[in-house]
Amino acid sequence: MNKTEVIENGNTYIVETYESGATVKYLKPVEEIFDVEEKKLSDIEQATLDTALNVEYLVCLSELNV
Repeated sequence: MNKTEVIENGNTYIVETYESGATVKYLKPVEEIFDVEEKKLSDIEQATLDTALNVEYLVCLSELNV
């Protein structure tokens, strides 16, 4: 397989050419780096979230008659 990068109209593409003659062309993935600050949930927020998820799970189970 032959792999090359091609730039067209400001976009970078990866072009893969296989021995069989097949050619695959796709956009090169862009690596985006985000500075994300992890926000810790308070105990009350975490308990509320856990309760909501548990209730949703139980509702789904009851709908499936499990």
